[in-house]
Amino acid sequence: MEITLPAKLEQFVSSQVRAGRYVDAQEVVRDALRRMQEVEAPEVPTGLVGDAVNLARQAQRDVLALLQRADRETDVFHQVLGLATHAVDASFEVARRVPVAREVEKVVRGSLEQVTRTAQRGEAEARQIRQGLEATAKLLGVLTGVLERVNGASAAINRVGAP
Repeated sequence: MEITLPAKLEQFVSSQVRAGRYVDAQEVVRDALRRMQEVEAPEVPTGLVGDAVNLARQAQRDVLALLQRADRETDVFHQVLGLATHAVDASFEVARRVPVAREVEKVVRGSLEQVTRTAQRGEAEARQIRQGLEATAKLLGVLTGVLERVNGASAAINRVGAP
């Protein structure tokens, strides 16, 4: 199914994804429809299926919260690395004016390059973790949808079977 939204709603959906509240636009629409369904027919899942639905929803919220936190920490890390690099570069400019300091510059520059390589490896690992978390959030969304359908079918069967 393909859906075309007015520009204002499309911007809203995009802002929800950018803010990290949802993994993608499809998840925004699924959540909106689930909420609408709850308002229309507030059927509360019960029993084991209800517990599973609630656990899946909570797990998805937790994963999305982790993604938001990771984004904030990555931003802070980039700011700190940028400030440190700027400070080191400024120090090198001063040190270059002192003949003996050139040897110190080589040592510090080598250390900075090593820190930069380590930071780049850490950033690559963080990207892989983020991709895993995004995939987990999507799967939890699918699981929640399946469990809700199972719950709905179970409720319908119970209504038909009730005297």
